[in-house]
Amino acid sequence: MQRDSFVDKIKLIKKFLAIGIILCSGCGGPTQPIVESQHINQQKNKEALPAPNIKVYMENSGSMDGYVTGATEFEYAVYSYLSDIELADLGRNDSSSHKNNIELNYINSEIINQGDDIEKFIKNLEPNVFKQRGGNRGSSDISEILSKVLSNHSKDDISIFISDCIFSPGRQYKAQDNADEYLVNQQIGIRNCFRQKLLESPDYSVIIMRFMSSFDGFYFNKYDDRQKIKENRPFYIWLMGDVSQLQRLMKAVDVNEIKGSGVQNMCVITNINKTYNCSILPLEKIGNFDLDKQNPQTTIVGAQPDSKNGNKLFELTVGVDLSSCLINEDYLLNPAHYELSNAAFHVSKIINNSNRQSAYTHKVKLTSEDPIISRGSITLSLTEKLPDWIEELTDEEGESLVDQKDFANTYGLKYLIGGVFDAYKGSYTAKLITINLK
Repeated sequence: MQRDSFVDKIKLIKKFLAIGIILCSGCGGPTQPIVESQHINQQKNKEALPAPNIKVYMENSGSMDGYVTGATEFEYAVYSYLSDIELADLGRNDSSSHKNNIELNYINSEIINQGDDIEKFIKNLEPNVFKQRGGNRGSSDISEILSKVLSNHSKDDISIFISDCIFSPGRQYKAQDNADEYLVNQQIGIRNCFRQKLLESPDYSVIIMRFMSSFDGFYFNKYDDRQKIKENRPFYIWLMGDVSQLQRLMKAVDVNEIKGSGVQNMCVITNINKTYNCSILPLEKIGNFDLDKQNPQTTIVGAQPDSKNGNKLFELTVGVDLSSCLINEDYLLNPAHYELSNAAFHVSKIINNSNRQSAYTHKVKLTSEDPIISRGSITLSLTEKLPDWIEELTDEEGESLVDQKDFANTYGLKYLIGGVFDAYKGSYTAKLITINLK
């Protein structure tokens, strides 16, 4: 009898538990899902990214001699950066070597292989060695040079192009004074070769870093007239490859640690027209609203501004995952690089999300000062623009260098980088999220 009584008690307890569960499930519970905490780790199971082959192309035209006369910041920068890349963790799993594969080349009218010994390569950076390596050092057809780099680029490569990036039309343009026509044609040629590369590899991306270095040698103007100078001059290091490989490289090797003068300016050109994980963050707001039960990530209802102190202010926060976006952080944190379809709102602030457990790398604040929040929608977009420094540091004339401003500028720079940028037409804007206001 005691055993039967015990069993009956167990059955009764289970019955009450079942009723409790039913009752709890019938209660309203939280009406606003905490979207921020829903994601701990949403990394997709992707095939392991193979270790890249690093292909270095250093232009050895006559205009580069001044960068390798004596010990220069140019040599320090190249040596430190390539050495760091060689030993960086880039996914290499070959137990026979802890070094990454680096192929060193000079480039002008042809690609001239220099082996894989970085130390030897740097020690040989002298004008007389440049001359010995062959190729046409007289003029710089940058469109042709970049075309060679792109043609020699395989799927998992990272191509590194090092140059002063000065166009050199040559004396044939002097009589007719039509060097500007040459620049336009170069821009079109550069656009075309990058456009062709994007057809093969839609995620092909470019990072351009500008440096300064002491220079002791001849500067060649657009007509190849020589001018002896001993001043600081700019040079550039380009990183080119699939966005995932470039992200890996930028994470593994901090460009802020490059020796010499350090990175002065940076430009990233990539395809941002992709789908990004975004959602309204309901707990970070000014004023009041509820999330729509059917579409809580993108729709709010009953929006009301905060009216404290007589001010009408409304603000909602959007979480955005930009982890797959190659663009540098300074660019992403600038409200000027975002667009809104609703004139009643503006992007007031972008915050780097310090919560690494979150699904979102950034928080975008959308703010309105209107006393009434009207029904409608807001489309938030990220736009890719060329940075102002490219225009500001372009030498338009290509004549003799006179003052410090001239020494810091590069002839035809905006045509060069503009040609690359033009190839990405249609990829400049990423529609992040459309928020519905009900």
